[in-house]
Amino acid sequence: MSRCRASAADEPLAGTAPEAQAWLAVEDSGPWGREVSVGIDLPLGVRALLIRRSPLRQALRNVFLAVPEAQLLAHWQIRDLAELGEFDFAGIIAGRVSAPQSNRYLTLVCTNGKRDQCCAIDGRALINHLAGVPDVWECSHIGGHRFAPVVLHLPDGHVYGRVSADEGRLIASGLVPPEALRGLSHHPKNLQAGAVALRRAVSGLGPYDVLSVTEDPDGAILASTDTGTWRVVLCEVPLARIESCGSDPIATMGWQVEAVAQVQ
Repeated sequence: MSRCRASAADEPLAGTAPEAQAWLAVEDSGPWGREVSVGIDLPLGVRALLIRRSPLRQALRNVFLAVPEAQLLAHWQIRDLAELGEFDFAGIIAGRVSAPQSNRYLTLVCTNGKRDQCCAIDGRALINHLAGVPDVWECSHIGGHRFAPVVLHLPDGHVYGRVSADEGRLIASGLVPPEALRGLSHHPKNLQAGAVALRRAVSGLGPYDVLSVTEDPDGAILASTDTGTWRVVLCEVPLARIESCGSDPIATMGWQVEAVAQVQ
């Protein structure tokens, strides 16, 4: 059976990150199924993931809520999933409710083979390469397994694909390798693609160095850093992709960069 990762080898990464206002990561040693449930209804825009580093041998399990736009990573330890219902996640995301903030950074690598074998094969290989690196976790399905290994970095919310071992170490150290970047998860697809184009044009930008990304009236993307603003002109191009191993190709669209120029 043809693997979807091979069929998507030429598909542009920019502008393909799953969209989420916030991410809830709950420690669970598994086994994991195809779908994720944490036993509660989550606010609109919040994506849940299961995470693990090793079989859960302690009574307490870690829970993280990442709000990329607020640069927030909240951390709790709970004994039972039912305790999640006691947290006001909507209030925390809106800034109305305080939460215990962590200064950690999480590197989450999808290894969920129940969704697609590419994550089980390539995600597992990356986890093995990163053994011993602090706060690297396996996680359930992020989205876009055809780009395996798929990585999500929190709390900034950058999503990556086709991540090499060297790029994985850069991500875990807090850097942003632009060639592996799919986008920032709390941005819509066109703004994701524009920000990726800026990062590829201007080297050395850290996780929070792109200060704003907006769309101008002509549809171009304006992306700003503390040293200036760039105008990114994008066009959509038709693509045919296989979303999962063994599935038939589907028609879709991708982003192509036509121009990147500093305007101020």
